[in-house]
Amino acid sequence: MSTLDVCLIVKDEELVLDRCLSAVSQFADGIITVDTGSSDNTINIAKKYTEKVYNFTWCDDFAAARNFSFSFGISDYIMWMDADDVVSSDNIAKINELKKSMSADMYMCRYNVGFDGEHVTYSFYRERIVKRSKGYKWHGCVHECITPSGSVEYLDIAIDHKKVKPGNSNRNIRIYENKLKVAPLDARETYYYARELYYHKRYKQCIKWMRKFFKMNGYIENVIDGHIVIAMCYAALNQSHCALRELYKTFDLDTPRANVCCRLADIYVNQNKFNIAIFWYNIATKCEYVDKKGGFVENDCFGYYPYMQLCMCYYKLGKIEKAIECNNMAGLFRPNDKAYLHNKIFFQSIVK
Repeated sequence: MSTLDVCLIVKDEELVLDRCLSAVSQFADGIITVDTGSSDNTINIAKKYTEKVYNFTWCDDFAAARNFSFSFGISDYIMWMDADDVVSSDNIAKINELKKSMSADMYMCRYNVGFDGEHVTYSFYRERIVKRSKGYKWHGCVHECITPSGSVEYLDIAIDHKKVKPGNSNRNIRIYENKLKVAPLDARETYYYARELYYHKRYKQCIKWMRKFFKMNGYIENVIDGHIVIAMCYAALNQSHCALRELYKTFDLDTPRANVCCRLADIYVNQNKFNIAIFWYNIATKCEYVDKKGGFVENDCFGYYPYMQLCMCYYKLGKIEKAIECNNMAGLFRPNDKAYLHNKIFFQSIVK
C-alpha cells in the first residue's frame, strides 16, 4: 500500500475548503495546505484537517507556491488539488483502490472544468499524482504544470473543478505582462498569454501572440487549439472567411476534431448555408472520442451539440422528419436537457 500526501495552495477559500478537505481526508495520508495571504477563515478550516498549514509570501508565481507545498511532502506519492476542486465518492473509492498497487512515476487524471448543471461540458487530462522520489518540479508563473516524464499512466479518475465565486479576472494577464517587462515568455507561457488576451477581448493582440507561439515548436494539441482560438478572434471581429481559414488549417495537423467541425458548421449557419453546415455537423458526429492526447475536450461536440444543430438546420430547410430524428439522437446523449425536451414537445405539437 502506497502512501499519498495531498498539497493545496489557498487564499480566501472559506466557502469551498471544507467541501474539498472533507473528501481529501477520506484518501490522503497527509494534507499540506499552503496559504498565500488569506484574510477570511481559510486557515482555521484547514487546521480542522491537518497540522501542516504553512504561510507563503505571494510573489506572482504559482509554480513557486506549488513547489513550496511539495517540499513538505513525506509520502510515497504527492497529489495536488485546488480548494474549489471536488472529489466524488466514486472517485474517492478509486483513489483508495489505486493506492494498493501504485508503481508509475506520474498519474494523469481527468479534470472536469466546464459544467451545465451536473453535466460535464469541458475536460482535459492533467498530471495529478506524482512519485515523490522523482523530484518533479512545477514550472510556469501562471497555468503552472509539471512536465511529464518517466512512466506515465492515465487513470479513470476525475476531479471536478467547481467554483462558487468569481475569480480575479485580471490576475493572470497582469502576471504575464509584468513578467514580459523583465523576461521573454516561453512557448507554453506564450500560448496561455494569448488565450488570456482572447478572454479579455483583445482579439488582434491575441492573434499576434498566438502566431508567435506557432513559431516556437509548442505542443501539438496547443497548436491545434491555437488555431481554434484565432478563429474565434476572427469570428468576434466579423471576419468569417479568416475564421474558416484557421479552422481548416487544423486538418494539416491531425484528423478532424469534433469541436473544429462544429465551429466550421456554426460559421456556415450564420451565413444561412445550412447544407454545408449539415455536412460538417455530420462529420462531427462521426469523430472518435479521444481525451488522452492532452488537449481540451468539448464533450458535447461528440454528439449532443451537432445533433441539436442538425435538428435546427433540417427544420430551417423544411425537413421535419430529419429534424425530429436528429433531436431524438441529441436526447440519447442528454435525455434531461431542456432544449431537447422543448424541441420534443414542439414537434409533437406540429406533427399529426
